[in-house]
Amino acid sequence: MDAKLVVFPGLAPADVQATLTALTAVTVAREIERHASDARAVNMFAGGARNPVLLKMLQEALDKCGIAMSLS
Repeated sequence: MDAKLVVFPGLAPADVQATLTALTAVTVAREIERHASDARAVNMFAGGARNPVLLKMLQEALDKCGIAMSLS
């Protein structure tokens, strides 16, 4: 990643990480809606379930789809 970001010297690593986290949350929510539109709940586990920022962003994205989220 560092090699790709070298052409953007003004980007703070925290900003890049925040953007990637937001992209992950929106992508997961959209794909759940796309492939499991009748889902009413999503269980989170593994590494993502221990990332409070990702969980918050994902919950916000899922709320827009009417899907609840729980931790397993």
